[in-house]
Amino acid sequence: MSRICENKYLYGLNIPDWKKTFFYELQKLNLSIKDIDYLIITHEHPDHIGLMKEIKHKNPNIQLLMHEITHDVIKWMTDPKNDDEIKKSADELTARTIKYGITEKMAKTIFSFSTGMHRMIPYIKPDRILNDNDEITFDSTKLKFIWTPGHSLGHICVFEESNRHLFGGDHILSRITPNIGTSMMNPSIEKKYDFTNILDYYLKSLDKIDELNPKIIFPAHQEVIYDPHQRILEMKKHHDTRLSEVSKM
Repeated sequence: MSRICENKYLYGLNIPDWKKTFFYELQKLNLSIKDIDYLIITHEHPDHIGLMKEIKHKNPNIQLLMHEITHDVIKWMTDPKNDDEIKKSADELTARTIKYGITEKMAKTIFSFSTGMHRMIPYIKPDRILNDNDEITFDSTKLKFIWTPGHSLGHICVFEESNRHLFGGDHILSRITPNIGTSMMNPSIEKKYDFTNILDYYLKSLDKIDELNPKIIFPAHQEVIYDPHQRILEMKKHHDTRLSEVSKM
């Protein structure tokens, strides 16, 4: 949650099971949902969109924002008519992750969320579709939306320019690297983009963030990152090391 001037924006949403905790923490900040002007979705994973319906119900005036790819994926995955396509995609990803070393039980657990999305989370039409480098401005504050594909295909980070604060979603985490290459992809996205080398997209996305020179990164999980440049270097080195190890196998 961030408060800027008289406007407030909320990015990322927890799954419905955490609803009581979320509203309790909001109350501790002396805020209600009706105080929030913008609801920014960084990506479509269930732990980030689980309360969209609840928030919109409590504050119909809130502006729901997300990247065009995230919107396409959510709309596709929440439509029961697409069950066969979704199951096929989930089965392919499950087989791939098992091949890469994840246990069968864990792989099936991960992608079970995908096949049951429409039973957990209803589709809600966004008020604004975002693209790379789109901005919103209020008073002297500007928020810039950076498309950072990798952890998910439509992932975005939110950059608050005046303080150089980055709200990073799952793109850059303090202790681990986010999983890459496990995104569900509907047919319309496959026709428009070539995500064959999603790791290349991710590494270039890290460079995009580094070029912004953020002072602090607020990730969706784990601790605040106070030296973003150093953390980005660490993550890039990790991937270079792993690529080198794999190439020698």
